[in-house]
Amino acid sequence: MQVMVDDAPYISFTSNVWTSTNNLDAFLSLTGHWIDSDWSRISVLLQLQPLEGRHTGELISNHLQSMLADWNINIAKKGVLVRDNGSSMKLAARLAELDDLGCYIHTIQLVVVDALKPKVERAVGSTTAIARSIVGHFRHSTKATEALEKIQLSLTTDTTPFPQHRLIQDVPTRWNSTFYMLERLQEQKRAIGLYAQDNDIATLTPNQWNLIDKIISTLRPFEQETKNASLASATAGMIIPSIRLLLLFLESPASPGDDFEIGMMRSQMLLNLKTRYADIENSRLCVISTSLDPTTKLCFFSSDEKRELAKKWIFEEALECHTRNSSLAEVEELIRVEEVNDPGVIDNAIKPTLHDYWQQLAQGKQSTIATSLNDNIRFQIEQEIMKFFSEGLKPRPAPPAIPQDPITYWKSNSHVFPNLAAVARRFLSTPPSSVDSERLFSTAGAICTDKRSRLSASKSAMLLFNKMGLDALNFNY
Repeated sequence: MQVMVDDAPYISFTSNVWTSTNNLDAFLSLTGHWIDSDWSRISVLLQLQPLEGRHTGELISNHLQSMLADWNINIAKKGVLVRDNGSSMKLAARLAELDDLGCYIHTIQLVVVDALKPKVERAVGSTTAIARSIVGHFRHSTKATEALEKIQLSLTTDTTPFPQHRLIQDVPTRWNSTFYMLERLQEQKRAIGLYAQDNDIATLTPNQWNLIDKIISTLRPFEQETKNASLASATAGMIIPSIRLLLLFLESPASPGDDFEIGMMRSQMLLNLKTRYADIENSRLCVISTSLDPTTKLCFFSSDEKRELAKKWIFEEALECHTRNSSLAEVEELIRVEEVNDPGVIDNAIKPTLHDYWQQLAQGKQSTIATSLNDNIRFQIEQEIMKFFSEGLKPRPAPPAIPQDPITYWKSNSHVFPNLAAVARRFLSTPPSSVDSERLFSTAGAICTDKRSRLSASKSAMLLFNKMGLDALNFNY
């Protein structure tokens, strides 16, 4: 795996902290994400380290820097760190001198959870609480669950089958679990009503059932965007378009029959979303990633000024990529020429070091490359930018179809836009969320179980690294 990391031109990261509920051991994860020379996405677990003591920004920063050093990831390869919105993770990224991006899914979670709290709108909060109580009744009683299943069967006819589904209990750390809980409850409304006739459970009024229907309609776009952000092909380029669409949805006029409570909930979500992403169009990563997605390009920016800024940033990045690659290629060529012209002194003479060649280039002694760069490459990059943005947008499939990975386009068109493709390879490798770390900890939960309570934190980390590492290498057991 070290060879894969060494060959990666640019690596983005996700990181998160997880505490085992079994033995309270804490771990810090670091996953790496890049696009290789064949335009394949690579996502691997780089390291998992036990955390001891208070999870301060300083402690997390020290661990992050240690993990990067273990893999010999230098500053030129360091990409953006996608982290949660906790203050300690924000501080850790700054102390480790890593560009960082807040997890999009975690931010959406905060927006939705705040809107569902009783302090925002009492009717929404109380209705959700009653729904949670109803689900809890069935989740804690085998007898009640069996009775509900019998009712479901009795409602099934030859022409109209009734869904044979169990209710879903929500959890505080996942907002979409509340959406799925309410959606399943609405699906089982008839069966729950019949059960309540013969059993003493909390019930919902007709107005509350209607409110649940409106809550589901309000949350559905957020659930769809959360799923899109969880895809392996998702990039940071989806954040600006997604926010723009959600804002338009929340700003749209109320539907006929919408309750005052739903209006208050939508207003709170709108305000929260605007506040949290007020400066999103100043994020170089998100702007460039959005612009280089062939399904979005410049269409989702708020002004012509922002569109021109996007082009400017792309030009600068393309120029930097070309300069870096040309410098490395020139150094290799100088070494080759020296060996050909003076083969007899290779072993005995003191050869110039790479640093010597770098100094030659930096001091302008190899002026041919600099002149070519100034005269030709700038023009070539400008032409590529003009041609790319003059093309129409690639179609985006309607849900539930999965959006196409933008690197599919760049793989096919890298010969047409070689300079822009280099920028796309770098910026489209960054995921919009830390979901890879979350999935990692789901696997960790299967390792750190009650039956393995004496498993040390270090060995738990080793087992998980082996499991995820072998999967990444496609190892055949």
